[in-house]
Amino acid sequence: LTGGAGDDIFNGVVIKQADTGTTVAPGDQVDGGAGTDTLNISFSGAHTAAYTLEAVDTDKVEKVLVSNYETSTTYATTVSGSLFDSSLTTVGISSSSASGDTTFSGLTQKVGAEMRNGAADLTLTYDSSVFSGTSDVQDLTVSAVTAGTFGAAGAETIAINTELAKSKLTNISSTGLKTLKITGDQSLEITTALATKTLDASGSTGAVTLTLGSANQT
Repeated sequence: LTGGAGDDIFNGVVIKQADTGTTVAPGDQVDGGAGTDTLNISFSGAHTAAYTLEAVDTDKVEKVLVSNYETSTTYATTVSGSLFDSSLTTVGISSSSASGDTTFSGLTQKVGAEMRNGAADLTLTYDSSVFSGTSDVQDLTVSAVTAGTFGAAGAETIAINTELAKSKLTNISSTGLKTLKITGDQSLEITTALATKTLDASGSTGAVTLTLGSANQT
């Protein structure tokens, strides 16, 4: 698939584990061309084992977003980012059910994350060289989320921006996390007690509701 000069949108569907009706598969190539281009991938049906969508090759595609209504509560969905090129700026969940937990794996550069319109978990895993410093920041935008845990192992700071509608997250859970920053103009609640040492909501104009853990926090 090849885009043009505008902001192109490419849509693909995965039924169960690449069953009949699936339109995106390993080996597919998407060239967005100019503009800000988006690849949307929709998952549905029930996995009977953990499923990874491998080897989708994107060039000049700025966003890869998942709509995940897969119904198995046992097996999660993974999208490999190993062949996404350097144009990529954003990955995430555009809508989901509670069972639509999604991991983007093998990301080769830092990207922004989005969680919108749903209740599934979102996890980002990067190549080891990406978050190799001591002050790495992972950006996360949330809107109209009713549950779900976000994780990006290796990031010392996770910066959450709220927009458009209030959100409630289950947890922010990432190895190495030291600071949680919250900005934006919408309400945000995180229901699990946080052990993060530094919590900074000074940039938020919406209501922020957090439960503190037992650690010393500022």
